[in-house]
Amino acid sequence: MQKNKIFFSVFLYLILSSVLFSFSFPGFVFESGFPLFAWFCFTPLFFALDRMEFEFSFLYGFFYGLVSYSLLVYWLYKYSPFVFFLAVFFYAICYGLLFIFLKLPLFVFHKTSWIIQCLILLSFEYLKTLGFLGFSYGVSGYTQYKCTPLIKIADITGVYGVSCLVIFSSGICFSILRFLYLNHDLKRRIRYESHNSNYTPVQFEIELADLKERAGFRVFVISAIVFLFVLIIVFAYGVFSRSDVSSYDSVEICAVQHNENPREDGVNVYAENITLLTRLTDDALSLYPETKIVVWPETAVTPSIMYQFYNGKDSRRISIVNSLLKYFDARNCTFVIGNYHRDINAEKMEPKDFNSALVFTPGKNVLPPKPEMYFKQKLVPLSEEFPFENHFIKVKEIMINLGASFWNKGSESKIFESSGLKFSTPICFEDTFPHICRDMARKGSLCFINLTNDSWGESVACQNQHLSMAVFRSVENKVPTVRSATSGQTCVIYPDGKIMKEAVPFSASFIVSSVPLMPSSKGTFYTRFGDLFAYVILLLTGVLLIIAGIKGIIKLWQNRY
Repeated sequence: MQKNKIFFSVFLYLILSSVLFSFSFPGFVFESGFPLFAWFCFTPLFFALDRMEFEFSFLYGFFYGLVSYSLLVYWLYKYSPFVFFLAVFFYAICYGLLFIFLKLPLFVFHKTSWIIQCLILLSFEYLKTLGFLGFSYGVSGYTQYKCTPLIKIADITGVYGVSCLVIFSSGICFSILRFLYLNHDLKRRIRYESHNSNYTPVQFEIELADLKERAGFRVFVISAIVFLFVLIIVFAYGVFSRSDVSSYDSVEICAVQHNENPREDGVNVYAENITLLTRLTDDALSLYPETKIVVWPETAVTPSIMYQFYNGKDSRRISIVNSLLKYFDARNCTFVIGNYHRDINAEKMEPKDFNSALVFTPGKNVLPPKPEMYFKQKLVPLSEEFPFENHFIKVKEIMINLGASFWNKGSESKIFESSGLKFSTPICFEDTFPHICRDMARKGSLCFINLTNDSWGESVACQNQHLSMAVFRSVENKVPTVRSATSGQTCVIYPDGKIMKEAVPFSASFIVSSVPLMPSSKGTFYTRFGDLFAYVILLLTGVLLIIAGIKGIIKLWQNRY
């Protein structure tokens, strides 16, 4: 009976933690998220870890990952049920393995185990963004994207500095609540025993002192004081660090959002989309004639401009491209557009397809088209890139039938310049990876112009989750970001993380904003040193786990002999 009660309580704690975790991000309940939940969302998880049996930790972790990521990335189902279930299943396995590591410190450190568990959680948030299947959705720090004074610390620590504060807040809440519960339980037991025995006040003081020792009272008091001190320092840094860009020169940039249906295809659809894009652009240029740069979203133009102009055989596609180039050349502004680019190897005649950004400057490289180009480097796994495709041909065919578009991968960042603005063009979810934008900033980019298509998710919450990560890329490198998204969130983000202008999601519209021309510099601490904070956390966690392992082996050896 007691085992069933514990089993049931563990599941309740895990469900509560999963709900708080997922709802702290933008989701189907709170479209912009409920960031307050993030500060204690792992508290129930720590209680669950405290009660669960080690041999079932993988299964508990699997369940936690299943619930958390089903609620967090529910919008993936709209794109593809297969991809949704695959992603959720993968992260359920990851959390199953994570729970094994989270349970280990409880056998050795006892009083301070929650501190090591916080470090393990933080390390996991960093590690899960790496590699082919790297996924930045679900990093705790992103929940705070609207709290400008707090997130400014990211120009030193990256997003993981904010995650550290959020995760340790849950740990401190757990340690305080656990002590209060144990203290209440002790007093209840003492009241009972005082009526049935000669229980003295001295015995109470002894037991209370023993409780404080077992619960690590001194540890969590010191931890809470240190946490509050660090939090005050972080907010002070955010309030007093320079963020005013009003003294800088600026350039007017138009970001267009044409709200296409990503599931419609064909030459007629391509022509209609371009007609809508040009109409919105003309409206913007009429209202804001000082506009110098116009941005269109990811793959806004589907026919490959270069391929159709030089090698095309389809007269309708060629006509679309020729009309578009004439349109560009007749305007007095630079165009940054998303385009499906096909490159043909002249010797082998092997086509290579790229998800690309093309930059056209009238009178310079439009007719004949010789645009500056950037090719997307970080492709979406299983949707834009498929590993070992020669070994899993059938699986690849299934993915293509489900709507996947496989591209070749770009090899380097590209810095463009127009109207005094040096900028780079991370494409779609590339701006969810700090190292990609950091590399662009290190090479001289002073503005990120992000071309995105999140319309397939049919969810404002999905688009806000993406936006929350874009905010941090600006803060980390102290450069503005201009986002042109098919259906949202099209906006301008200033170097301090403030969202200055934003188009109504899922509407055909545009925004025009003054974007500051940032002075050239060596970059922020983060731009120069990257995820140094995350590396230190990772190293510290590894050392503590090794110590825990050694202590555990010694304890087992002593118990055996």
